[in-house]
Amino acid sequence: MHSLFKFINFAIFIGILYYFLKKPVKQFWRNRRTEISGAISAAGEVYHNALSAKALVDSRLKGIEGEIESLRREFLSEGRYKKDNLVEAAKVLADNMVRDSKLVIEHETKKASFQLKEFAVGKAIRVAEERLVKEMGSEEKARFLSSAQREIESGI
Repeated sequence: MHSLFKFINFAIFIGILYYFLKKPVKQFWRNRRTEISGAISAAGEVYHNALSAKALVDSRLKGIEGEIESLRREFLSEGRYKKDNLVEAAKVLADNMVRDSKLVIEHETKKASFQLKEFAVGKAIRVAEERLVKEMGSEEKARFLSSAQREIESGI
């Protein structure tokens, strides 16, 4: 009998729990189902957005190879153009340097030739003077001096 009372007590306890917890438990499970349903819907929406973003990225990636190749060709073409311009500018500069060098060489050659002639003439005059002084006698010196004096006086 003791067991019977325990069983009745337990049944009453379960009945009381059922009576008081029925509405909150139903509300909890209803809210839980709504939350899970909303989360599943949101996850589905995120999934579909991700799929469309993936499709967009895939379409862009498919065209990227062609775009890379196009850019590579464009850069190579631009590089060749710049190289050709630099080579042409270097040729013009080299031609100008050669022309200027020839002019400088010609000028320096004329200058050296003039200096050499000037030196040779000066040396020839000194050598001639020294010989004249050695070979002239006193009479010739006197005549030369008087002739030079007359020329100087007539020029003044």
